[in-house]
Amino acid sequence: MPGEVVALFLNPEPHQVVPVTRLDAHANHGIVGDTHYGKRTRQALLIGLAELEELGIEPGALREQITVQFPELQSLSKDTILRVGSAEFTLEGPCEPCSSMAARLGEDPEIFKARTRGRRGMLARVSTSGVIEIGSEVSVVS
Repeated sequence: MPGEVVALFLNPEPHQVVPVTRLDAHANHGIVGDTHYGKRTRQALLIGLAELEELGIEPGALREQITVQFPELQSLSKDTILRVGSAEFTLEGPCEPCSSMAARLGEDPEIFKARTRGRRGMLARVSTSGVIEIGSEVSVVS
C-alpha cells in the first residue's frame, strides 16, 4: 500500500533546518540547496511519522529531509528503491543514532541512542531525478 509525504525540510547549512513544500532531487547528487548535495552517500534522510510520534519528536528535529506516513519504511532492506513523488531513492540503510544529535536535542547521549536505535530513519541516495511535494505518494519500486 502506498504511503505519503507529510513534511519536507531543507538543510541549507549545517545545523539549519527549513520547512519547505517542495524538494528537487537530482540523480547522483542529492537534494538541490541541501548541505548534503553533491555527496556520494547520505544524500537524504527519510523518517516515518509514526516513529517520530512514538519518540515524542517533532518532524524536522532529527534533520530529515523527508517525513513520510509509510509504516514499513524502517523495515526495508538496503538497496530497496523507493519512489517518492517523481524521484527515486536507493536506501543505504538505517541512520544510526549519534551523540551530536542527542546534544542538539538536549538529551543524554546514551539514553537517546538507546531509545532511537532502529527508529532513526533511513539514509538514501537519489537514483532518479524528480520533484517531491507534501502529499506526494511513496511506494516501493524494487
